[in-house]
Amino acid sequence: MSPRVTGRVGRGNPANAPAASPADIARCLRELAEETEALADKHTERLDYEGYSGLAERAAELKAVAKAILAEDLAAVIAEMIAQAEDHLSSIHELCEEGGAS
Repeated sequence: MSPRVTGRVGRGNPANAPAASPADIARCLRELAEETEALADKHTERLDYEGYSGLAERAAELKAVAKAILAEDLAAVIAEMIAQAEDHLSSIHELCEEGGAS
């Protein structure tokens, strides 16, 4: 049994299911991320770039949420995520500027 959007464990009527623990939710998110990555890798040849990158991005998002759910220091995890996003944006800006200069 796995937690779903309702945050509850079990199938059927979510109102009748026991509440999922953060660990259960994080495990489910990691499993969904792994499934998503496996699907993207399996069908790489059949997916266009946007389809593949979309699946890869979704898997990364699921993993990030799972990490945040289980974090002892949520503020540190969020600060790390912000720093990574800023680095990513900076890299994109640099690539765009290099492309425009040539």
